Amino acid sequence: MNNGDENANKFYLKYCAAENLGLEAFILNWDDIGKWNIIRQQQDGDITMIELIQEGEILENWTEMGTLISTKGVFNISLDESMNMTYEIVKKECPNNKLTFIEKDELGEYPWILFKIECSSYEKTESSESQIYYTVFGKKALYNCVIAFKESTISEETKIKWVNFFRSGKIDYFKE
Repeated sequence: MNNGDENANKFYLKYCAAENLGLEAFILNWDDIGKWNIIRQQQDGDITMIELIQEGEILENWTEMGTLISTKGVFNISLDESMNMTYEIVKKECPNNKLTFIEKDELGEYPWILFKIECSSYEKTESSESQIYYTVFGKKALYNCVIAFKESTISEETKIKWVNFFRSGKIDYFKE
């Protein structure tokens, strides 16, 4: 990952959510699966979003884009409701999309769900795009991790790679 100083980038990606979410963070080490650049960071109240693309790609012409969204205080929906709400949002832009449930754990300390949405053609852009979603409920926030591809479908090999990567993430807590 490169957004200036390499050590600062690693520190930021590892600990930024802790500052924004009252010392709780969902940790994913993107450097384990390639070289990624932060292209956009936004915070609006209780919502923080970070977008990443592969090194050497540009925002206007990416092949894979990672998005991390943390939302403080969201606890009043189920994992299935979260998945279905996401599907309905995508459906507005891509009515012919395909939702596929992958797996979930509702009983663990941090409940999570994995699913994918494949879209052959968005109405506005006429381009294809598919995503794999990993949603985790922390104690203080809801974490959405998304990897998007400029493809109409996601291969089994790609699905397995990203499912394993997302499941390697963990909720962690930090001292002030």
